Amino acid sequence: DEDTVEKDRDRMRRVPLLIVVAARITHNHPKVPPGEQLVATGLAAQAILLAAQSKGYGGIMLTGDHAYDAHVKQGLGLEESDEIVAFLYIGTPEGEPRSKKRPDPAKFTIEWTGSTG
Repeated sequence: DEDTVEKDRDRMRRVPLLIVVAARITHNHPKVPPGEQLVATGLAAQAILLAAQSKGYGGIMLTGDHAYDAHVKQGLGLEESDEIVAFLYIGTPEGEPRSKKRPDPAKFTIEWTGSTG
């Protein structure tokens, strides 16, 4: 809806640095499958956040509906088939980061012991 669009626009205008991380996937690459290309792009986004943090900046990685919007991609000069992996919001933190309640990893992970049964 229009309120959400305006709220997102305002957030994007207020951030000191917004980095758009996108992938141009080569589907017939002889050595790197598409999924690996996408994961590598996500890891690059995480590396950017870690580098910013090491220099005293704060950041957050978000996507949302804008990552899948053809008009947004066009405005950024991306191809329709390109994948926006993340919007990185970078700035100077105002105090300590808020902690979020995280789910218990035991509820969605398994331990492999090397045995199949």
